[in-house]
Amino acid sequence: MTIGERIKKARSWASLSQKDLALAISQFGDGKNLSRTAIAQWESGITKEIGAANLLKAAKILQVSPEWLQFGTGSKKTLSQNQGSVLLTDLGLRIVPLLSYVQAANYMEFDDSHVIYTGIDETLAAATGPHTFALTIKGKSMVPDLNPGDIVIIDPSIKPMPGEIVLAKLEKEDTLFLRRYRPLEKDGTESDAFELIPTNEFWPTITVNNKNPGHVIGTLVEHRCRRRLIPPDSLNEDKD
Repeated sequence: MTIGERIKKARSWASLSQKDLALAISQFGDGKNLSRTAIAQWESGITKEIGAANLLKAAKILQVSPEWLQFGTGSKKTLSQNQGSVLLTDLGLRIVPLLSYVQAANYMEFDDSHVIYTGIDETLAAATGPHTFALTIKGKSMVPDLNPGDIVIIDPSIKPMPGEIVLAKLEKEDTLFLRRYRPLEKDGTESDAFELIPTNEFWPTITVNNKNPGHVIGTLVEHRCRRRLIPPDSLNEDKD
């Protein structure tokens, strides 16, 4: 069986058309467009060399192991499938990476071979940028609006409006902060000063300015409530 035949078989297992697979790959990661014709050429063998990035994307979307897809060896299924994962058969979904806080701090450079993925719906996918990612909340600064264990979707391409929740980082700290964004009036010396305001009154408001430089990583575009999936006592209450 050729690599093209394995792609076709895996696509059939996932109940995806060639157009569906092309769209899913185009919306994955770097957002580079791929046509239905390209998938057809993969499967027919016209295209002899499939780029490593596209092959890895196809494997993740089709939920088969990259080794099996490329070489026909090893297990067909990914580890997540062996653990009972549901196939992504609804192309109303786009897959985005679920990052750790360390990876989110370097969201443009994270190693995508060591992350898991989650889906966002078609409407959100159409409105968000190619570097959108998910994050599991660990701290309590935004309780009760956001709770430990909840998942938020962050889009770095969207400039926040006053009052929106953002993920931000200070230059002098490794910690990331989820807070409400409030821009400060310009006084001639501070061009982009803003405050990061917690919902939880026991957490401090953070001012970002020339004396305390930092930047907004992205704006929250979706919140998924996951209460009690992470035991509160297992979390470090001093960190976001």
